[in-house]
Amino acid sequence: MRAFSVFIVLLILSYASTVHSQEDGESLVNKGYELLNEGKYLEAKDAFEKALKIGERENNREIQFFSLVGIGRVYGDTGKFDEAIIYFEKAIKYAGSDEEKALIYNNLGMAYDDKGDYDKAIEYYKKALDIFLKVYESINGIHPSVATTYNGLGEAYRNKGEYDKAIEYYKKALDIRLKVYESINGIHPLVATTYNNLGLAYKDKGDYENALKYLKKGVEIIEEIRKNIFKTSTEKEQILYCFSVNLTKWLYRLSWFCCNTLSSFVFPV
Repeated sequence: MRAFSVFIVLLILSYASTVHSQEDGESLVNKGYELLNEGKYLEAKDAFEKALKIGERENNREIQFFSLVGIGRVYGDTGKFDEAIIYFEKAIKYAGSDEEKALIYNNLGMAYDDKGDYDKAIEYYKKALDIFLKVYESINGIHPSVATTYNGLGEAYRNKGEYDKAIEYYKKALDIRLKVYESINGIHPLVATTYNNLGLAYKDKGDYENALKYLKKGVEIIEEIRKNIFKTSTEKEQILYCFSVNLTKWLYRLSWFCCNTLSSFVFPV
């Protein structure tokens, strides 16, 4: 009887240890992404690597997948694109759905774009797009993930110097984002970012009139957001916002400067 009781206690302790490890793995993954968003890359990588070990030990697919993606993101954000690609490719093995595969393809597209291999970036973005359009076919592809992929394609084509293609994909991203955020009249940072990207693509193309038009729309949305964010946000959020709006205005003024120096037309600010 005593031996049986000891066995039950050991079994409970073993089960509790397994659950605790899984919870630790999940919390470490969450912690890693929080640190990543704060720009604390060494700490984020450490959290992801610890989570990955737990995921491997417990054979937890989800923890392994998001840990590998996280490590890839750390490498990508710190300019180590080859290492990022290695970890994203490892993560594909643990993708549990078509959406997770598309997430990896998007990350690979971004890494190859940052690396300067624009054709490879376009290849992966199109793989992601094919999946997302099928997954969200019932809602006609009106989903943030589809918009993000269109925007990625726009970035890759702009970096490649194919500005008409870039504009085509940016406009597709903008169309979806305006519909996604229709309930708030399109007053969202992602909408502002897309207008900004369109403005830069037109600037690169030499179409300064359209460049100013789209950059100005982006700034107008940022200004609308500013009016609201200072009513409810923390001091830290306000500081981060000020940085983003100043960057957007700088890009707008840069384009305006190009209009005045490189074009025979002058457009008012």
